[in-house]
Amino acid sequence: MYHLTEEHFDDFVNWNENVFVGFTSLQQQGLHAIVQAELELVASKLVEEKKDIQVCLLDIDSSPMIEGRYSRLRPPSFKLFQNAVPLDYTNKYNHVDIL
Repeated sequence: MYHLTEEHFDDFVNWNENVFVGFTSLQQQGLHAIVQAELELVASKLVEEKKDIQVCLLDIDSSPMIEGRYSRLRPPSFKLFQNAVPLDYTNKYNHVDIL
């Protein structure tokens, strides 16, 4: 799993065909820890299954330009980027449902 920053977000999303991003807030440490743990499970399962999806985490508090671009980001929020096009993810927030 990758930890993205505002500086690297666009390049990473544009260079990879499929990117699943969890947007969290480090100010909400409990929630951040839960989302991070679930995304780590997703990432390891995708590696096992040899799926070509990059899993990432982005702290919206330290990335105001990204948060502003995708308004209404309320942690936790998730987006799947396919060929750099964002798609909302609205299912449950655990690794079983994400997979």
